[in-house]
Order: sequence, then C-alpha cells, then structure tokens
Amino acid sequence: MDTPETHDFYLVQQIAPGKSLAELVEMGWKPKEATVKRLAIEVLTILVYLQQFTPAIIHRDIKPQNIILSKNGEVFLVDFGAVADTYYHTVTGGSTIVGTFGYMAPEQYRGQAVLSTDLYGLGATLLFLLTGKSPADFPQHQLKIQFRPYVQISPDFADWLERILDPAIAYRFANAKDALSVLQGKQKLRQNIGQLFYQSPQKRIALIKTPNKLILELKPIGRQRDRFRLLRGMTRIIKPILPLLLWDLIGLLLVQVIAIPSFSGNIAETIRLNHHPDIIFATTLYNWVLNGCIGFLVIGLLFMSIYVIMGLFSIGSFLIRATSRTWIEISPKGFQIKRWVLGLCYWNDRGQLADINPINLDKIKLPLLRKTITVCLLQSHRRKHWLGIALSRSEQKWLVREITDFLEIES
Repeated sequence: MDTPETHDFYLVQQIAPGKSLAELVEMGWKPKEATVKRLAIEVLTILVYLQQFTPAIIHRDIKPQNIILSKNGEVFLVDFGAVADTYYHTVTGGSTIVGTFGYMAPEQYRGQAVLSTDLYGLGATLLFLLTGKSPADFPQHQLKIQFRPYVQISPDFADWLERILDPAIAYRFANAKDALSVLQGKQKLRQNIGQLFYQSPQKRIALIKTPNKLILELKPIGRQRDRFRLLRGMTRIIKPILPLLLWDLIGLLLVQVIAIPSFSGNIAETIRLNHHPDIIFATTLYNWVLNGCIGFLVIGLLFMSIYVIMGLFSIGSFLIRATSRTWIEISPKGFQIKRWVLGLCYWNDRGQLADINPINLDKIKLPLLRKTITVCLLQSHRRKHWLGIALSRSEQKWLVREITDFLEIES
C-alpha cells in the first residue's frame, strides 16, 4: 500500500473452507489414482496461473498441509508466506532457504528456486497421498526418491511422477504448463537421456531402466533372514523324504538278515542228497519264500530309491536357483537371461521379444513337495523360466510389475 505516510506491502488471501490433504489422510482417507490425478491437475492449474506473472510467483512450500480440499471438491493452495519471506530476505540480503523437509526440491537447500521447484513439492505431496508416508521416509539413490516399489499406479502416471520428482532441474518439466499438458495427455512424455536406477524394497533386486532397455539383477541369498527362508524351504522338501530314507535303511537291513540264512542252502543240498521227500519239499518251499521276500524287498527299495533321488534332485535344484545370481536384459532386440553360481555361468538363454508371453506369478510343485511354491514365470515359445524362487512375495509382485510395465511400453 503506497500512501504519503507509508509504503507497505500486504498479502491478501481468501479464506479457504475445507480440510487440508494432511488432515484428510490422517483421518484415514486413501485416494485412488484417478482422484490423485484430478488433484494434481487442479494444483497445476493454479501454478500455471501463478507462473504467468512477471516475475513469476513461486510458492516454495507446497505440501499436504497447504492444499485445502472443500466439501464440493474445490482445491485451494494456501499459505503464501514463503513468497513474502523470500521477498523480504532477498531485499534485506538474508537467507532465502524456505520450505518443508521432505517436500523441498534439492535446489532450495542452496537458496535457489525455479519454476519447476513447485513441481517437486507437488510430486512429493502426491506421493504422500498415494502411500500415506512422508517422502523423507523413502529410500533414495543419488537424491532420487525410489517410490515405484511402494505404489500401485499406472506406468504413465509413474513416469510422469518420476519426472517432476527428479532432483535435477534439467530433467524436470520446465514449468507447470508443460507438466499439465503431459498429465492431461495433450503431449507425450519425452524420455530423459540417461538411466533410472532403483531397487526392490528388500534390495534383493537391482533395476536399471533406460528408454529402450530394462536390466534386472536378482541377487542370491545373502542376509540372515534370507538364509532362514532358504533353510525353511529346504526343510519343506526334505521332510517327506526322511520316511523314505528310513524305510530304505530298514529294507537293506532286512535283506541282510533274511539273506544270511540262504547260506543254509548248502546244508539243504546235503540233506536233499539223502532223498528224504519231506525234507526236499520243506527245503524247496523255504527257498521259494526266501527268494520271494528278497524280491519284494528289492523292488520296494528300488521304487523308494527313485523317489529319494527325485527328492534329492529337487533339493539340488532349489539350492542352485536360490543361490544363483540371475541377470535379465530386455530390449526391442530381444531378451537374454543368464544365471551364475559360484562365479560360473551355467545358464544363458536368448529369445525374441515377440516370443515372450505375459509374465505372472505361478505356483509349482516340486517332486515330493506337499505344498506349492510361488515363482515368477517368464514363458517364451521355447521354454519356461522360473524367476525369483527365493524372493519374498512382495518382491515377486514388484518384479512382475516392472517387467510387465516395460513390455507394455515396448509393445
């Protein structure tokens, strides 16, 4: 306000009826992807309006507490105090670091703010709505928030969200208008040059994604909890084999015990030479019964041994797959799967991308295993590939989702 007596600046704000997004989430609100998208469009529309001024208005403190949702669905962006604080400190030469931890773009820690700074705050807010977690609680790699394993959203929306959450200013949208156009489908999202790297929640899967290539590395069992799960899996396989092993041992002992009297055949032969009819009949009957018992025992042992061998083969197969390092590469040229154990590559398979059927979770039953186990099944025209046999269920779902999303983009 400019008067003869004073030259003051005033910030006029409308009272926004409703509750903040933070309050709604605290009350148990869990919005779906469509709702989150609508909120993003509403906030972006506000930012487009603010950025058209000269100089452009940068909010600098976009977070769930500063976005109000009214009962009739209107969205309000409130608390422009950061704008006033920035102006004041800029004029007086003070610090211009304003914002909220977890929702601040990396450049704000350097006292810098650009048009895409508010996009980062919006992305962090949307991530909070989708998960109910503060962005500061997510794992990071080179300042990039690794959110994909924790959300169930479409690949396009995930790519868009990843773009506005990029820690590098050059990799974000230049302004709110560009971000809004892509989100509304008016423009296509251009891939950044470079690659994305992130890991599964338990860090058993490492992923490298470029615009036209997906590389996955499934690490072998290493941690104590993983070893316990491996031991539990082996126990489930060995448990039904133990009775058969016991019967094998008993059978071998019986054969030895019963076969020893067969040496009495020499005595029987001597008695037979005396041409006594009763002795000859008894001796012959005894030999028939003895040979029959031994035959049945041998046949039984043979069948049980087959099952035992199958069980031992299952244990060996399970151990090899659980302790192997698996490398998967998928690109428009095709796919390649390699497996290593003890530093030796024992499996190398290639194929065309068109040969891959949709990957899904599948239940398999190994020989003698009473319960099924869940694996990721990647099937081509030639063979089936069982992946992640020792992964947790959440990591298996994560692996399936990442491969499926990439195959859908390539197709």
